[in-house]
Amino acid sequence: MYPDNPNSVLYNSGPLANSQGTGSGGADESVISGSIASYGWNLNINAYYRITDKFTVAGGVWSVTSFDFYTYQSNCPITAPPITKAVVKIWNGRPGTSGAAVVWGDTTTNRMATCVYSNINRVAAPNGGVARACFKVNATTPDLH
Repeated sequence: MYPDNPNSVLYNSGPLANSQGTGSGGADESVISGSIASYGWNLNINAYYRITDKFTVAGGVWSVTSFDFYTYQSNCPITAPPITKAVVKIWNGRPGTSGAAVVWGDTTTNRMATCVYSNINRVAAPNGGVARACFKVNATTPDLH
C-alpha cells in the first residue's frame, strides 16, 4: 500500500529533456537522438491522433488527481500556449483487443487545467533554437481510482 501523498508521482515514462541548460537563455532541450527522423508525434483530436502509454496499477488502489503531458508547437510564442483542450480516456487493456473497455474518461470532456511553457525546446541538435517550445499540459481526473 502506498502512503496517501497528494504529491506522489505514480508513473513516469522517463525524462523529457536530455540536454540540460544548452538552449537559448539556459533552457533545457529535448534533442532528437538515434534513428528518430521526426520532431515528435502529432496531437490533434479532430484527426483522432492520440498519445498513449502503457502502465500497470499494482500494490493497492491508486487515486489519480491529474496527468501531466508534454507536447510542442512549432513557431508558437511561449507566452501564448497553443493547447486548448486535453481529453483523457483510461482503458483496462489495449484498445481494440478482446475484453478491453474504457474504465474512466471520454474524448469529449475537456480536462485541461493548465498549459505552460516547460522551459524545454525540441531540437535536432544542442543549441538548436526556440522554434519548437515544449508545453506542459495538466489534465485533471476527478474521481479516478
